[in-house]
Amino acid sequence: MKIVEPSATLLYSTPLSLITHAGRHSYQSHDKASEESDARLLAHFAKNDESPLEHSFAMFDVTCSYACHVHFLRHRHLSESWLSQRYTAGMGFVVPEALKANGYVYDSYNFGEQDYERQRRGGAKKQDARYVLPQGVAVRGSISGNARAFLNMLALRTSKKAMPETQHVALLMRTELGKVWPELFGEVSV
Repeated sequence: MKIVEPSATLLYSTPLSLITHAGRHSYQSHDKASEESDARLLAHFAKNDESPLEHSFAMFDVTCSYACHVHFLRHRHLSESWLSQRYTAGMGFVVPEALKANGYVYDSYNFGEQDYERQRRGGAKKQDARYVLPQGVAVRGSISGNARAFLNMLALRTSKKAMPETQHVALLMRTELGKVWPELFGEVSV
């Protein structure tokens, strides 16, 4: 049985200057563009006028459990493409921190994996056999969207009320976004 750690890797983000270029139309301030004024303007957008943030784009490669990924699906302003669960066999499993010391979770994952293979050997199609896989099965996908949508998602998914794995993956995304857009997401470390 393969154990997988949740991850979020930033693949692309819109340069700051393109985001502020769009927002400068509102203030007729294209002649004042500079790195310093772009940073101030982006911070202003984050607090007062979020619409220019919709001109941004960021894309992540994410690996997490099936149970975690459904929390990201709720954010309809983000675009997501996930590995079909028909193809998750062999991807491995994510073990929640709270269950790592508990040997039962590994037994459950082994049983689910073996039962999936038994179903397949018995003639079940992948789409039917996947019903026996545990919620901890790892999935991989892409999540993309604009800064405004990420601000909304991160406010909810980094909350202490969020599922710990979801919170962890969201904090990984926030950390990466903080490196490219610190005026919006701050410099956060996980």
